[in-house]
Amino acid sequence: MKLDLLRHGMPIGGRIYRGNQDNPLSKKGWQQMLDSTRGKSWDYIASSPLIRCAEFAKYLSRDL
Repeated sequence: MKLDLLRHGMPIGGRIYRGNQDNPLSKKGWQQMLDSTRGKSWDYIASSPLIRCAEFAKYLSRDL
């Protein structure tokens, strides 16, 4: 089994410590995630429930 771990892209507000604040990805963050997943595929996608992670995971799972 192969396991890939991805870190979320840049959230709105830039590089600050957020803890469990639920900030969405910025436009740059979306592009970072698109770039890092281009040409890859997975059988299963799991995500943190925080918006900056979950929104992209949902998008990616629909796209695949």
